[in-house]
Amino acid sequence: MVMNNPNPYPKCEHCGIGWQSEILSVWIRDLWLTIKNSEVKPQIQIKYLSYSYPSGFLLNHILNFVLNRLKMRYKSPHLFFLTLLPLQVTSSFGQDNKATTGPVFTDFGAVYSLDSLDFPLDTTQHYKAIFDVDSKLTDLNQKNSIISSLHRYYNMHVRSGVPKENIHLAFVLHGNSTKDALSSSIYKEKFKVDNPNRDLIKSPSEMGVDVFICGQSMLSRGYGKEELLPEIKVTLSAMTVLTVYQMNNYALIKF
Repeated sequence: MVMNNPNPYPKCEHCGIGWQSEILSVWIRDLWLTIKNSEVKPQIQIKYLSYSYPSGFLLNHILNFVLNRLKMRYKSPHLFFLTLLPLQVTSSFGQDNKATTGPVFTDFGAVYSLDSLDFPLDTTQHYKAIFDVDSKLTDLNQKNSIISSLHRYYNMHVRSGVPKENIHLAFVLHGNSTKDALSSSIYKEKFKVDNPNRDLIKSPSEMGVDVFICGQSMLSRGYGKEELLPEIKVTLSAMTVLTVYQMNNYALIKF
């Protein structure tokens, strides 16, 4: 690999890959200029170097380039040590090492992006699932992570190329999650805190997601239909709605 671009950006002549993308070019340029301009011949220190884009294939080319340039500059491998403190590298999948929200929900549903999959995602498929939401949480201030899984489902699939209109979801609250269906005023009255799941329930409902509550769980806890959030639909039981949705080819997701 040689430097033949005056910008100066490295280019691999073996595979023909140039490092001109916005993400890669800045990282490679800074790395190369640090090496090129370093006056410390025995040891080059590149501190707080961090990147997240290159896949394993690209990373291999990058590191080979760096090592080859170092050898050319200092003639002997004994004259240099490459110190990366700390070096944060992603796995060979090349995904970002930070979970982010979007593109459907920007306040909830942070997910990781993957650029190489062993189980291919069919972006033409319609994805239908019903979530069985029975949380074991006891902290009344804590969001129900099972509900937020619907936000993650939307974000990860739409980000990966599945049209939003090809995703069809529903969920049913029962058991210890029954209280999450209470209106803000009733929740505050009963538990002395705000309902942390109010927006978690409202946002997917606005997308057309059906939100159900198990009627058996509701009555066993002494709640009335008038005490629920307006998005909530009462069913005979969670078992009933889960059965019907699966009969209609919805996959069951239960954590």
